Amino acid sequence: MTDFDPAQGLRRHIRAGFVFIAIGLFPIWVGWHIVDLALGTWKAGATRADVLRIEPANAEKNLPEGVWLRFTDEAGETKTELLYPDEDDPPETRQVGARPWIWYVSGRPNMTQFTQGEVMVRWIFGSIGLPPILGGLGLWFWAWRTHAMRKRALASWPRQEASLPRVEFSRLDQIVPSPVRRWRLAARVFHEAAWHDVHSAYVMSLQVPEFAPEAKLVVLVDPANPRRHWLPIPAGIPLK
Repeated sequence: MTDFDPAQGLRRHIRAGFVFIAIGLFPIWVGWHIVDLALGTWKAGATRADVLRIEPANAEKNLPEGVWLRFTDEAGETKTELLYPDEDDPPETRQVGARPWIWYVSGRPNMTQFTQGEVMVRWIFGSIGLPPILGGLGLWFWAWRTHAMRKRALASWPRQEASLPRVEFSRLDQIVPSPVRRWRLAARVFHEAAWHDVHSAYVMSLQVPEFAPEAKLVVLVDPANPRRHWLPIPAGIPLK
């Protein structure tokens, strides 16, 4: 019998994995850059400050460690202020040379404070992009496992003859009209004194094959698990 391609129908899933990952990376990229626009341009009162030096804590005056900041307000004036970070403020607020985000009110230095907006926005956009990325990686992992199973099937699984071939369409194909049809090949095989329904993986193509009732197909069945099988689509059937 002619050997079959273990990657049959999997290339589309690999391409789909790239699409899912690209969709997931887009909001992460947007979230990483939109902070500079949103906080620096659209909202007055938020800007990046330069950490000039660290003011040591003074136990006698009951003062915690402070941070000297230099920033430019919406009027274009450069200001230098001493700010005392809270425990939940980002670590970079205590690093000389860092450029943390701050909120400020002109003429009221006591209203200046660090903002977690940058972290929160990036976390929100990252949470939006993470599921598609995981979906793409999961699709690649599934394609890899399927390819490995088919290679084992070609090497060691017994080949049996399946009959009564038919084409089954997915529910999505029945709901969404499209010239590209999503279908799979189904048949029956007699194994271990019983008939079993077997089917191939779903494929998408412009042309849908037709099979005569008396046509015979090849199915590879796992001897250790009759429910695990591979029904290759016969050569010569277009899958594009």
